[in-house]
Amino acid sequence: MKRNAAIVSALMVALALVVPALAQVESRDFQVSSQDTLRLEVERGDVIINAGAGSRLAVRAHGLRDVEALQTSQRGGEVMIEYRPSKLRSRGGRWWGDGGGERFEIDLPDTMNIDLSTAGGDVTINGNIMGRVTGRTAGGDIDVGDIGGVAELKTAGGDIKAGNVQSEAELKTSGGDIEVRNVGGRLVAKTSGGSVEVGNVGGDAELSTAGGDVRAEVVSGSVEMKTAGGDVELGAGYGHVVAKTAGGDVDLRQVTGSVEAKTAGGTVRVELTPEGTQRSQLSTAGGDIELYLSGGNGVTIEAEIKDANEGGGWFSRNRRGGQRYDIQSDFEAASYEYDEDSGYVHAVYHVNGGGTLVRLDTAAGNILIRRGRQ
Repeated sequence: MKRNAAIVSALMVALALVVPALAQVESRDFQVSSQDTLRLEVERGDVIINAGAGSRLAVRAHGLRDVEALQTSQRGGEVMIEYRPSKLRSRGGRWWGDGGGERFEIDLPDTMNIDLSTAGGDVTINGNIMGRVTGRTAGGDIDVGDIGGVAELKTAGGDIKAGNVQSEAELKTSGGDIEVRNVGGRLVAKTSGGSVEVGNVGGDAELSTAGGDVRAEVVSGSVEMKTAGGDVELGAGYGHVVAKTAGGDVDLRQVTGSVEAKTAGGTVRVELTPEGTQRSQLSTAGGDIELYLSGGNGVTIEAEIKDANEGGGWFSRNRRGGQRYDIQSDFEAASYEYDEDSGYVHAVYHVNGGGTLVRLDTAAGNILIRRGRQ
C-alpha cells in the first residue's frame, strides 16, 4: 500500500511540473520589411498563420514539450523558426512527449513570402498572402486563402484547399481531396485518394487522381484530366484536352481545339469547336458517345460501333435482347455500313468539305452527332 501511495505521489509531482509547461506560451517578435521571407521548420505541430497589415511578425508557440528546442533568428530579410524537440526514452521504451499537441500561431504582414514544413500537423493560412507560399506537411490538411505569388502545397495525408492563386500552383496529396478556386497560370493538381475540384485556370493544367472525380470550370490552355475511378468534367477548354477515366463518364463542354476522351465504362459527351490540325478521338468500351459539333472549319468524322457479338458474353446477350446500337447524325453520311448479323456499324461524314479527323469508337453503345449541343 505504501509503495502504491509513493507511486501516486510521484505521478502527481510529475503532472504538476509538466502541465504548467504544456500550458506555457512562448512568444517571439520581429520587425520585418515588405517581401521578407518566413522560413519555418517544425518536426510536429499545427501551423496557423494570420496575414494582415503592418510590419511586425509575432510568433506564439503553444504546448511545447521542449521549450529549448524552439530556435528563432533573423538575418538578411529572412525570419527562421525551428522546432526539433529532443526525445527522452522512458523505461517502457516509449519516447517522452509522443502524441503532439504543439501549435504555432504566427501573425505577419500579407506582403511576406512563406516557406514552411511540419512533419505532423495541419497548415492553415488565414487571410491573403501577396507573395509566394510553399507549404509541406507529412500528416495533415492544408487550408490557405488567396495567394499572389507561386503556390506549392504538398501533404502526404490530408486535403488541400486554396483560394485564388494569381501565379502558378502545384498541389499534391497522397490521401485527400484537392480544391482550388482559380489559378492565374499553370496548375498541377494530383492526389492518390480523393477528388480534384478546380475553378478557372489561366494556363495549362494537369489534374489527376487514382480514386475520385476530376472537375474543372475553365482551362485557358491545354489540359490533361485523369482518374482511375470517377467522372471527368470540364466546363470550357481552349487547346488540346485529354480526359481519361477507367470507371465513369466524360463530359467536356465548350472545347475549342482538339480532344482525346476515353472511358472504359461510361458515356462520353463532348462539345467541340475544332481548331488546328490535331485529330480528336472519343472512345468508350461500355457506353454511348455524344458529339456536339460547332464552328465552320472542315472536319471529317469517322464513327464506328464495333462488333457487339464478338467473343459472345455480355455484349452478345445485350444484342440478342433486342437492342440495336446505331449512329444518328445531323450531317449527311458520305458512307454508311451496317452488318445485320454482328451489329457492326461504320460511317463517315465530311463536314464543311471535310478536314481534321474526329474519330468516334464504342463497343456497346450508340453514337449521336449533332450541330451544337441541344
